[in-house]
Amino acid sequence: DLRTAASVPVGPVQRPRMFFVSPLPPVRSGVADYAARLLRELGCHYDIEVVVDQPEVADPWVCANFPVRDLAWFEARSKAGVRVFYQMGNSPYHAHMFELLHRHPGVVMLHDSWLGAVRNWMAGECGDTHEFQRQLHASHGYAAVLHDLRHGRESSMNTWPVNLDVLENAEGVLVHSTHALEQARAHFGEQVTRKFNVVPFPKALTDDDRRIARRVLGLA
Repeated sequence: DLRTAASVPVGPVQRPRMFFVSPLPPVRSGVADYAARLLRELGCHYDIEVVVDQPEVADPWVCANFPVRDLAWFEARSKAGVRVFYQMGNSPYHAHMFELLHRHPGVVMLHDSWLGAVRNWMAGECGDTHEFQRQLHASHGYAAVLHDLRHGRESSMNTWPVNLDVLENAEGVLVHSTHALEQARAHFGEQVTRKFNVVPFPKALTDDDRRIARRVLGLA
């Protein structure tokens, strides 16, 4: 009964563990800034270990509240059943995530639907002039490769998302707009979008919002 239940000691709630893979400040990236803010909310619900590919993390609150791990540590300890949450965008700061996601699937917050720029940068870094076209073909077929040969790389990066492997390897995909969802549907079909969820950006405070908040709180 209720009296018996009330007498049973309640231990601490075991929160699920999460590996949070993202660039973070001082990386000069909108995704890094967003990720640092997001951690403040996710930390209420998960035991988080932050995984980065950068020499330092300069956000004092993040460093004080979460262990910061490098890629080698993560590769050695990631295992099935542990949540992995990737913050992925279209810049070199995310280049390490493609292979990582293939080996350690997780949920991807796709901040940029188009990933051609980072794929092109990766091809240049590895010195393989055909690597971008291989990725283009894997995502979009010969029509995309022909487009690249006829119209050039800049046009290809603006025409094709080059992200099918990310969508296939992800256990779930979060995007910030229905436009991103519709673009995925247009390029890859309805089946791919079944793992999508739309998470809008938080509404930014306006000057009027700030003035109202000060007045309500009695602040000058």
